[in-house]
Amino acid sequence: MEKMDVYFVRDAQTGSNPNRKLGFTQAHHLMFTYAYRISDHLHLRLEPYYQHLFDIPVEQGTSFAVINRTEFYVETPLINSGIGRNYGIDLTLGKYLSRGFYYMATASLMDSRYKGGDKLWHSTRYNRGYLFNGLVGKEWPMGKARKNSLNVNVKFTYQGGERYTPYDEQATLAHPDKEVQYDDSRAFTRQYPDMLISHFSAGYRINRSKTSHEFSVMLLNLTRTPEYHGYHYNIQQNRIERNATTSPITNISYKIHF
Repeated sequence: MEKMDVYFVRDAQTGSNPNRKLGFTQAHHLMFTYAYRISDHLHLRLEPYYQHLFDIPVEQGTSFAVINRTEFYVETPLINSGIGRNYGIDLTLGKYLSRGFYYMATASLMDSRYKGGDKLWHSTRYNRGYLFNGLVGKEWPMGKARKNSLNVNVKFTYQGGERYTPYDEQATLAHPDKEVQYDDSRAFTRQYPDMLISHFSAGYRINRSKTSHEFSVMLLNLTRTPEYHGYHYNIQQNRIERNATTSPITNISYKIHF
């Protein structure tokens, strides 16, 4: 089911709701899993998969499909004629927590494409190509009775950039408000830079007979990796620039468990 605004699009000329009877996006999934226990605490998992999407709501005659949606609301009549396919392989090597230590490494190779209302195959917005994760943590017993614990965890992610549609410079400059115009015929043919993201967390847990208290701090996006959100026209510089935001976050929390 799509977000509610999709179903209440109103035709300005007729006053009708063309999306009122829009159907659901549907999918078939096929996955094969091979798991191998290397030791009591170490395991390996291999998972190739294939996903077939159909009845995707798309705009007739364009590359628009709701699976790539980033808009706050939609004003377009849609039909359930889009299809898509996602396939790839995931590899996981993990060590369960033992002697206070654990780690996990994952690698994913993927391809994600769809056919829009223009009847052409395109990469989806999320066709990053590859993704690698590394997670490692350590826990130490603390206190006189060693009932309390201190834990430290680090995670790294390296992944391909999100896909985007290149802008049409001439159409943008000709627009009365200099609103950036995108070249629909080249939908999602470009890719933002690769991303290296790291997170850190540390926590201290105090265990009592009936309650426990947990203090923790999380530092997200330590590498200050930017996220990209299309383009805008800089009136002062008289040029088209990429929208980028960098959001490192510090989160300090306290929990009590009964």
